[in-house]
Amino acid sequence: IEADPSYNPVTNLELEYYHKDGSTFWLENKFSIIRDSSGKPVSILGEGRDISERKRVQDALRESEDKYRKLFEMESDALFLTDAQSGQILDANMAAVALYGYSLDELLGMRNVDLSAEPEKTKESSALASSSGVIAIPLRYHRKKDGTVFPVEINATSIVWNGRLAFIPVIRDITERRELEERIRQVRSDLLFAVSHDLKSPLQALHQTQEMLNELTPGEGLARFQEYSEIWRRNLQRLERMINNLMDSQRGEEGRFPLLLAPSNPVELIKRVVEDSQGFALSSQVSFDLKLQPVPEGVCDEEALARVVENLLTNAVKFSPKGGKVEVRLEMEGDALLLEVEDHGFGIPALEQAQLFQPFQRGRTAERKGIRGTGLGLYVCRRIVEEHGGSISLFSEEGKGTKVTVRLPWRIIGT
Repeated sequence: IEADPSYNPVTNLELEYYHKDGSTFWLENKFSIIRDSSGKPVSILGEGRDISERKRVQDALRESEDKYRKLFEMESDALFLTDAQSGQILDANMAAVALYGYSLDELLGMRNVDLSAEPEKTKESSALASSSGVIAIPLRYHRKKDGTVFPVEINATSIVWNGRLAFIPVIRDITERRELEERIRQVRSDLLFAVSHDLKSPLQALHQTQEMLNELTPGEGLARFQEYSEIWRRNLQRLERMINNLMDSQRGEEGRFPLLLAPSNPVELIKRVVEDSQGFALSSQVSFDLKLQPVPEGVCDEEALARVVENLLTNAVKFSPKGGKVEVRLEMEGDALLLEVEDHGFGIPALEQAQLFQPFQRGRTAERKGIRGTGLGLYVCRRIVEEHGGSISLFSEEGKGTKVTVRLPWRIIGT
């Protein structure tokens, strides 16, 4: 009796069995048919090899791979698994597929350098290894399948994968961050230019006025001295207004805008601000038309509210044509104080109106006509008004003018 050499045994048939005590184990089974001399099959020869340990290792590996795949796909940034020696991409997640525009099969046939949009000589620069073993590359430029070049930030970790050294680079598209950084840089540049430009004008006027005061003779009289003093006072006010707006905008950005609440007469407050603004209005050949209804005393931060009125009047004067008129209206509307400042000047395009209450935002009309400003006035107004629990809005039509409306909840004294 001998085994049939022509019979191909069934191999690698893995089956789970039970021990007497109920525990399980795995066998890899091989079977052969035993035939007699006439070729008649008489029995089956079975061989079993305990592969329980191998199965445990395989299950652990499969579980590990499942966890790896889940973690790989859960990551919102692009991930690659690359061979350390060749740079070949061994695996990639769906975020990488979406970011670069290649299919997974296409990516698996590529190398890291195939995605770069930079010359070879720049590849090794600016890589920083941390104490944790993570290699950080702050800025690189990669290329998508459609040719789009975009900035990326890379953090790579080394691992041992199937017995060989590999890297897992985490690649983040930082296009939005770079655009924001550029926007911040531009805003800072614009602010420095606007502030230096605005500061230069009153400082120059102060310097010239000082020279004229120094050249006055006793016979020229008090009237000339008062005229020069008014120019001096007006330019000092401009400087003070700019500095206050800069300081208030910084307080607003930091979330701090404490109010010093005290009784105030809003009619008298507005009259005082209008009087202080008369010099600027007259030099611009613009007049004020006050329509102030009697309003009872209430509680507010008088100094802060005065800056709101001053900023609104200044903007209205700057946007008014020569010979124009700025209307200032005040009245009660239910339990709220209603303040309106309206000019009949150039107006503001509808698309630009919403952004004007943000810091450093100026309309194109102002820039085109050379109207000076830092883009902080309306932002400061909004923060002060909102801190009082009120609201501020703007309505404008090109060529017809602009109206700014402030509504403040007004707590009347004695009620």
